[in-house]
Amino acid sequence: MSSSKVIVAYWKTRTLGESIRLMLVYVGANFTDKVYEVGDGPTFDKSEYLRDKFKLGLDFPNLPYMIDGDIKLSQTIPILQYVLLGSDSHKTQCEDVYLGVVNCGRDFLNLHFVRCNN
Repeated sequence: MSSSKVIVAYWKTRTLGESIRLMLVYVGANFTDKVYEVGDGPTFDKSEYLRDKFKLGLDFPNLPYMIDGDIKLSQTIPILQYVLLGSDSHKTQCEDVYLGVVNCGRDFLNLHFVRCNN
């Protein structure tokens, strides 16, 4: 990762964005947490994010996204891979496997969270 401050963005929830935030803290990265608000129902206004969505230069504009200098990524798994593989924490092949464990754990927690909130 670059020495510049990384920007990570997601809705004002802890679901898909939280694993990225936790990984950034784990590797000691300096980052800004950009939080997008969603309006109340029944319309759930997303205009705050929609104003930015196509101005960010993302190949696949979506949340979560991460901007690290010229690197602009969206989607949780590619961002987690970039963070771990680009950090000083990534030293062994074992850590490549650990990334798979993190991804599986994130999927399990997201599935559990969705079940609990429906």
